[in-house]
Amino acid sequence: MVALEPEEQQLHQASIDKSKKFKSISNHQDMEDETEANNFSLYAQEKVYLNQMEQEKILKAEEHHVIKTKDFDVYGKLRTDKPFVKVT
Repeated sequence: MVALEPEEQQLHQASIDKSKKFKSISNHQDMEDETEANNFSLYAQEKVYLNQMEQEKILKAEEHHVIKTKDFDVYGKLRTDKPFVKVT
């Protein structure tokens, strides 16, 4: 065990108290978030869920489009590989 100077001990105790305070505040906020989620009506929950699903479908479609079209140029022809050559 390390013996601390009185000032260091007070600072150490103050930091411990602050960390406990912030931890209790964060726990309280988490509980409030859970109760707010439970206060939504089923209609609102379903609306949020459907919106999330729609956004997910859009993102998947965009990703699919990018993957499928990355090998083609704007005219629909396969891109030619251009070697990277430094000009001196």
